[in-house]
Amino acid sequence: MAATLAAEQPEAATPSPEPDSPTEEAAAPSAYGQCANSNAKTVAYIKEANVWLWVQGSQSLALTDSGDVVDLKISADGCRVAYSRQLPNPNYDPNAEGFSGDSYTELWVVSSDGSGNQALVSWDFLSGLPAADAETTLSVHRYQWQPGSHTLAVGTRAVTFGLALNDDIHLVDANGAAINTLLPAGQGGQFYFSPDGSRIAFSTPESINVLNSDGSDQQLELVTFPMVIIYW
Repeated sequence: MAATLAAEQPEAATPSPEPDSPTEEAAAPSAYGQCANSNAKTVAYIKEANVWLWVQGSQSLALTDSGDVVDLKISADGCRVAYSRQLPNPNYDPNAEGFSGDSYTELWVVSSDGSGNQALVSWDFLSGLPAADAETTLSVHRYQWQPGSHTLAVGTRAVTFGLALNDDIHLVDANGAAINTLLPAGQGGQFYFSPDGSRIAFSTPESINVLNSDGSDQQLELVTFPMVIIYW
């Protein structure tokens, strides 16, 4: 049984694009590497802007030490922890007209024993997605584990004034980092997996829609309504 706890964050540390090796508060017990042991009570949490893992009966283990973690989610089997990192925006220009934030967010993953720490949705992928203009930076906005798998659904947003959602849905394999664009920009919305992971529901300002997790059998506008704000 795995759970996620995001503690209140301290003042952000200076981001580091490349993480170093994880550090330990105590020697890592074997429980951390036994991903098949789904009966162990496991909690992933953020401490000093890093990913930590606790397994019942063991001491906490630091899985990262980059000091720029802002959110995390643990897979149902407790074997993988997906986390977002706040990094400096390469497109940021304080003297430019308009607004572009000085940071953006990437999606990373690390195994429960501290190995396999890697980027899943990085600057290389984000900068290749369609954007309003060349100066617009895209950032990871939302991500969710597909139940019963090591696959994540990911949506992006523009780094600009307010919340400018890209309304896209991408599927990312946390084991191999392969990315499949399920719905491109403007065709998706805020998404949620069905309990068995076979379907995805997504909402837009005017409708609720459903499709299979492989992109097939799209049932659009199952429910429609006057335009409302659907993000938070």
